[in-house]
Amino acid sequence: MDRDVVRELYDREMRRGARADGPGVRVERAGAVVRQTGGRDDWNGVLWSDLDDATADAAIAEQIRHFGGADRAFEWKLYAHDRPGDLGERLRAAGFVPEPEETLMVAHVAELDTAVEPPQGVRLLPVTDAAGVERVVEVHERAFGDDGAALRHRLLAQLAEDPDTVVAVVAMDGDRPVSAARMELPPGAPFAGLWGGGTVPE
Repeated sequence: MDRDVVRELYDREMRRGARADGPGVRVERAGAVVRQTGGRDDWNGVLWSDLDDATADAAIAEQIRHFGGADRAFEWKLYAHDRPGDLGERLRAAGFVPEPEETLMVAHVAELDTAVEPPQGVRLLPVTDAAGVERVVEVHERAFGDDGAALRHRLLAQLAEDPDTVVAVVAMDGDRPVSAARMELPPGAPFAGLWGGGTVPE
């Protein structure tokens, strides 16, 4: 796999050419910025930008005005190869607080070994209804220590309005949900996304 080719494909398809990731949200191209805008419980933020030393600060200020005026939390997805090279410092100077670093991993699905059995006594349940969503949210909150309200809102909306765009599963140890993950399937996109993968500490 050629990392540069895959990165360019990912940027083109999933960032510059992003599709709305759920019902009731929209992707907007505002100058050199691609952003997603939705309600308070949706993910809001900047997905991609094409900035330089001369344009970065004004673009940052514009996004703060756009999202801040609607009184909703928002994020700027910053990748290591985004430009200008000091974009992270500029975002911090404008009041953004960095979250822990994440790693983007890409693999050809056909090349993955997917024949994995869960540990003895653990069974996997597909998430297809509100009860399943509550199990996923419980795992999320216990595994990651943050509020699962936005995840609940997102999964319930997807299952109700666009069920072909998400596959979620929860691992049960007896009656206890102990691990959960989901796969996002943006229509027409060459990438699917694996999210969550949270397991409760014990």
